[in-house]
Amino acid sequence: MVWVSILAGGWGKRLGPLTRDKPKPLLKIAGRRIIDYTIDQVSVIKPGHGSIVVHPKMTPLYGVPPTFDIVEQKGPGLRNALEAALSNAEGREVLLSFTGYLTRPRDIAAKLLDYYTASQYPVVLAIAPVSSGLETFGFVKLDIGGRVEGLTETLEPWRAGRGYVFAGILIGKREILQTLAGYDFIEGMNKLAREGRVGAYIWEGDWLELAYPWDLLEAYRLILDPDSSTITGKASVSPSASIGRGVVIESGAVVEDNVVIMGPAYIGRRARVGANSIIGPGTIIEEAAVVEPMSLLRNTIVMERAVVEAGSVLERTIVGEGAVVASHTVARDGGITGVPEWMKGLADSVPPGLRMGAVFSPGSRSLATCRRLEPGSLVE
Repeated sequence: MVWVSILAGGWGKRLGPLTRDKPKPLLKIAGRRIIDYTIDQVSVIKPGHGSIVVHPKMTPLYGVPPTFDIVEQKGPGLRNALEAALSNAEGREVLLSFTGYLTRPRDIAAKLLDYYTASQYPVVLAIAPVSSGLETFGFVKLDIGGRVEGLTETLEPWRAGRGYVFAGILIGKREILQTLAGYDFIEGMNKLAREGRVGAYIWEGDWLELAYPWDLLEAYRLILDPDSSTITGKASVSPSASIGRGVVIESGAVVEDNVVIMGPAYIGRRARVGANSIIGPGTIIEEAAVVEPMSLLRNTIVMERAVVEAGSVLERTIVGEGAVVASHTVARDGGITGVPEWMKGLADSVPPGLRMGAVFSPGSRSLATCRRLEPGSLVE
């Protein structure tokens, strides 16, 4: 039986202020942690046993299936993560999954396993078409027969939007994968590729890596079903509210008079949406967050316990946990032509045509009312 190991020891520094106090695997999107989505994707193959490699500050990690052991990563870097992931998998095939990607449908692990079983390759990577050119798992070079020639961390500009990216999940014999732990991951994979030992399974579904803040704003496309609505019996929704298709309203949430919610959208447990507000497609309001009356939100994430005060207009904006957005704040999704100052060091460039509103750091308090923010602004 395949040994499954999830690598969740990275902090996710490319998400900037959003992971200042909490690692990426524990950030929530639509009521669930990022690590939970990864567990879902590998659990499709019904692993008999496995491990989740975590940063020491993530322990104890609750709410994971009992089939997974929690293993602390002993030092920084992927080499230490691999050592921990492979430590108890002697003599087995090992499926290694990074944390921080989403697929739809969620059967990428099962499809990868099927391809590996049918192929003659000792190691098989799942790969997906390049989307933005900023994917961080590495770009994959294939020969004409589908064999992996190598991996690189840099995508040539002329290939942006073409080619393939490593999709964050691979499978192989433990003894072969163990050699990766002695190298930088890219270097180790290239060594195996030069020996002709690495094949590629091309994923044909939707795929998204959650590497940068703007990636979080696209997650709803893979998480929420635009055709299925769910309103739990313990949610309080005013009869005058208008609820569209693809809307999830969790237990204890309150939707007040004359609110319009256009799906796909998510309203979390004990969240509140004030009267006469408009919640547009792609908006996620997490647990215990508050959107006060007369606000307009579109393709925006309001994280746990955050407050958006009355009359605010937020488009393609992320409001961090516990942050407060002052009344009548306007953050529209203007185009970003260069890398905003606060993003320098996180990314050398941004995807062509990127549109964003603003990012409010967790715990920040925007005190100035009637404030208009420039696209890509950071509020500390």
